[in-house]
Amino acid sequence: MSITSRGYEGTIDYEDWALLTSHLGVQYSVFGADSFAVTAGAGTREVVVRAGRAAGQGILDISDADITLTGAAVTSGNRWDMVVLRRDWAAGATSVVLVQGGSIKAIPTRSTDVGVEDDQPLFLARFAAGQPTVQELVDVRVWKGDGGLVAKDLLVRDYLQAIGSTVRVGSSTWGLGFSGLDIPQWTLVSGTWDSIQGKPGAFAPTSHIHDIVDVRQDGQPIFTHYLPNTYAAKGHSHNLQDLGGNLPLLKGGTGVANLADLRWILGLRGWDVGNPISISAGGTGATTAAQARSNLGASAVGHTHIVNEINSGTWDRVVNTAQPITTTNHVYVPNSSAAVSSYTIAYINSDGRLSRGASSERYKDEITLVEAAALGAIFPDLYEFVMKGDRGQMPRIGWIAERLNESDDLRRFVVYAREVETDDDGNVTGAHLALDEHGDPIPESIDFISLLIAQVAQLHVRVAALEARA
Repeated sequence: MSITSRGYEGTIDYEDWALLTSHLGVQYSVFGADSFAVTAGAGTREVVVRAGRAAGQGILDISDADITLTGAAVTSGNRWDMVVLRRDWAAGATSVVLVQGGSIKAIPTRSTDVGVEDDQPLFLARFAAGQPTVQELVDVRVWKGDGGLVAKDLLVRDYLQAIGSTVRVGSSTWGLGFSGLDIPQWTLVSGTWDSIQGKPGAFAPTSHIHDIVDVRQDGQPIFTHYLPNTYAAKGHSHNLQDLGGNLPLLKGGTGVANLADLRWILGLRGWDVGNPISISAGGTGATTAAQARSNLGASAVGHTHIVNEINSGTWDRVVNTAQPITTTNHVYVPNSSAAVSSYTIAYINSDGRLSRGASSERYKDEITLVEAAALGAIFPDLYEFVMKGDRGQMPRIGWIAERLNESDDLRRFVVYAREVETDDDGNVTGAHLALDEHGDPIPESIDFISLLIAQVAQLHVRVAALEARA
């Protein structure tokens, strides 16, 4: 049981070339009535694909034995899958597969990347929930002849997309051209109305004139209860008495005979004595602007929104808030101003807070004088690298946090990754060290400022020693 293919990368003999060229000029075709025909199999949701020959996208495929496929289980209702010949140019091979579809009888989404992977439609197969066998098979193969393509079902028009294609289905021939709006469109080239699939069963005679009672919905006349028993003579003018009193709402009237009743039926009770129109009647229920805003839930004049009220959009003004602002997305400040006076360095805390640099002893505990020489070897190796995600692939020079973490002298300068802690409302409450699978802290960055300060201090000691010797 195998499929032999010709036309992928390599050579092809004269016999196969002659066979293949007879089917060039069309997207797909099968050879003979039984080639790659599909029947129901014996097993659960099995279908059997018959042996045969087919051609498509410049490839000739020959199957020497029947192939059995099994459809996936259906959880509810029906599912229309499609049996296809899948051509894989990378593998240089063709296989028969089932492409899963939806609940509607239609050509499902398939591979159409010629030269990479392409699916040739063969049959639609309807599987039903709780049913062990395939319920319906629809033949969507096409055959190439000297006069064009032949198929058994109009669904083939949904995947034959080459402009100029013609296909005969039954006794009708269809052509793919352009509509008056310059849109690709299938039109009937030849054949009678009787030959078209899905046509109505019968039409009324040419001379037939429909009576209004012929208009029906779900088998019942639509206008039965709205027709008069008799009609007025041509030219008759109606007055209000002809309509049986007050014109009802169903006939475009108000159903009342005076203004007071009209206000009542329209919900405008008291409108003419200074009472406000209710909200349900289209009013505000108020006689002042302030009360109207209150009734409608609108903000008062001069109201200032708090941050929690801003759900979307952009901020174009200063936001004053006594509570922290947390975002789970990126923060962009493309129009930030250049720092020119009284500026300091900004830091990102381990819990994500943006903070300014703090060098005052007011912020520090356990202050101890450090001998620079006692810091050890704190000049790590430099590396050249490109940052992941850098579209410009700019080479950079710097240190690697993992390399510093391997040194007892340099480990103190490593910044480790932390995981943010939140309460039930999503507010940030703190952070803790993130650990790898071995339970070790994960290097994230380097405290560059501290490391550079320490290096400068060591260099100062060395320079002072050299000057003392001079």
